Amino acid sequence: MEGREHIIRIGAQSAEAGKRKKVSRALSNITLKEIGRLMYEHVAAGGDLDEVPETRQEWSDQYEFHHDLRLTIHKKSVYIETRLNCRLPVVPDESWILVVNIHER
Repeated sequence: MEGREHIIRIGAQSAEAGKRKKVSRALSNITLKEIGRLMYEHVAAGGDLDEVPETRQEWSDQYEFHHDLRLTIHKKSVYIETRLNCRLPVVPDESWILVVNIHER
């Protein structure tokens, strides 16, 4: 994942500060870079990544799906909800993942 720190983002622009605080509380101040690395390692190792049809009105006009990860971080079971931001055809260096929800399960 060298050189790919930019592909994980937390929260929407207007709510970014609040989302970052929530992530810090939930995961004992783990860095965003570390969250991204752990997400990458989880999926690369064959960990579950659920593609869920988006039904919520506030998101369904922008996203057909969201993606859920359930993994263990620092001995805590964690749920992470993400949105993939890309254009078709997908260009890896132009795509990024938006983390919109993260909490202990």
